[in-house]
Amino acid sequence: MFNWKRYSALALLGGISSLAVLGGGKSATAQVGSCEKEIILQSVEVLDGQGAGEGKLEMEISTEIGSLSKNTKAWKISPGGSRNPEDKIGTLKINESRTNPRLSTKIVEKEVSADAFVGGDDYGSKETFIDCRSPEEVTQRVNVGGNNTAKVNVTYEIRDVSPCRGKGSSPRCW
Repeated sequence: MFNWKRYSALALLGGISSLAVLGGGKSATAQVGSCEKEIILQSVEVLDGQGAGEGKLEMEISTEIGSLSKNTKAWKISPGGSRNPEDKIGTLKINESRTNPRLSTKIVEKEVSADAFVGGDDYGSKETFIDCRSPEEVTQRVNVGGNNTAKVNVTYEIRDVSPCRGKGSSPRCW
């Protein structure tokens, strides 16, 4: 009598041993490894300002991820406007067996001296976890609080620069 459970178990074992043979006798198990990611501040887009009379936002952007930290003096950007700084934050090695690092963006909207009487600087922040499977582009919407809230999109390019994982990886990796 034909037994489906026994047949399925044998087929599964046969498939696993075939993978080991195809792999040159090396184990064909999934690895929990690491990767290297290069983080680049690609663009800053002001979706809307903080209300009438605010005009352009003068911003300072701080980016932190793992051991990397960078302050970018941002520009005065009108609502609906953008800048493409292509500012390299750095390269970070990510170990998948540990807690994934957080890409943290902090924006300070500076009050110019003429606006000093209306209050102090305005702040906003956003965090995103980054791992080896992160997309090549990550956009964070940062709400910068004040009397009214400005919305700013900050886009990062996340390049995989691991020797055996990224585009154009070495043939020796195969």
